[in-house]
Order: sequence, then C-alpha cells, then structure tokens
Amino acid sequence: MGIYKRCSHRGRERDRCTDPWYGSYKLPGHPRAKVSLGKWTGEEIETKGQAQAAFDDLKAAVRAGTFDPRGRGVTAAQAAGLTFNQLADEYYEKYAQLRLARPTGFGARVKPARDAFGPLLIAQIRTTMIEDWQLRLAQPRSLHGVSRVPSTATVNRAIAELRRILNWAVRRDLLPATPFRKGGLAAIKLDHEDNQRDRRISDAEEEMLLAFALQFCER
Repeated sequence: MGIYKRCSHRGRERDRCTDPWYGSYKLPGHPRAKVSLGKWTGEEIETKGQAQAAFDDLKAAVRAGTFDPRGRGVTAAQAAGLTFNQLADEYYEKYAQLRLARPTGFGARVKPARDAFGPLLIAQIRTTMIEDWQLRLAQPRSLHGVSRVPSTATVNRAIAELRRILNWAVRRDLLPATPFRKGGLAAIKLDHEDNQRDRRISDAEEEMLLAFALQFCER
C-alpha cells in the first residue's frame, strides 16, 4: 500500500527514472484502489513529491466515497454525453475569449479539429485517432486546382489547438486523462519546424548579379 513503480530500479535510481508512478490504497470495507497516478490525475507525475500529492488525493477520494478508477473527479455522466464540438464551445466561452490574446482567431484555428472530431464524444478520442489525423493533415491537398503540401507549422498549429482543448478538459475534470500522453509521457509529438528562409532570386536579381560579376571580372 502506498506509491511505487513497476521497475527494477531501487532507491534514488527508482525515484529519478522515467517509469510511471502507481498508487495502491485499501480502506476497510472497500475494494482496493490501485491506479497509475499519472493517468488517474491526468497530470505529469515525474517526482516522488508529485506522486505523494496525487496519492493523498486518491486516499481522500476513497475515504469520501468518490473514487473512480477512470480519473480524479470524473464520472461517466460528465464525459459520456459531451462531444468535441460542445467541448470546443465551452472552452471558448469559459477560457479562450477571456484569456487568449487573439480570441477572434479561435474559430479558424479549431476548425480542422472540429472537422475531424466534432460529433465524436470526447471520451472516445484515442491516441491512435490523433496520430492518423496528424498524418492526414500532412497529405497534399488541392488549392485552386494546384496540389500543395501543407507546411509543418500549419499541421502543428492544428494539433496544438486540439491538445490545448483536451488538456483544459482534464483540468476541468471532464476527462480522466488526455490522449496526448500515456504513462506520463508524450504520446503525440509535434513535427520539427524548419524556420530557415529558403528563397530563390528573381530573374531581375539574377541579371543584376551576373552584370556585377562581369564587371568585376573585367577589372
């Protein structure tokens, strides 16, 4: 009973390794509560102190009769009927328009996620669904009859917006954990963006450079 890890490390090595923390608590007359603390809280549990704080919450929930192995403060009724479209609307009303620097652009930023997950219940959104969506976003698309590959930044913005909304749902106790993390580790990562400028000179610039080079050679 207490906090522990399922690994072969011992002592300080165990406390510092990246394996997930677990908690186990048994109150007389109740089933044993045994969960991954990262999944149960929906937070990153990296240190022993964080694990102990999460375990204290677990014990308090068991004693109060509100413990649910699916997540801290989560009940099936809370997440069962909430679609992603409804979550996005609630996120905008209660957070985005009050806290974001540019709330007017929220509709455009969240549109790709609405198109992919809008009518889906948020409790049904899985890591594999987001991975598949990330791949689809990176595929060439036709724009005014021309096939173009979306930039990495465009794909990353759509993924990041979905991540922010689902993380907010976890903080609001609407989800037990975000599908962007598994066992306390990132399950979905943004692709590396190459921010270096890649520009080709114009015909006029090319002629000017050639003329300058010719003058230099004649000297």
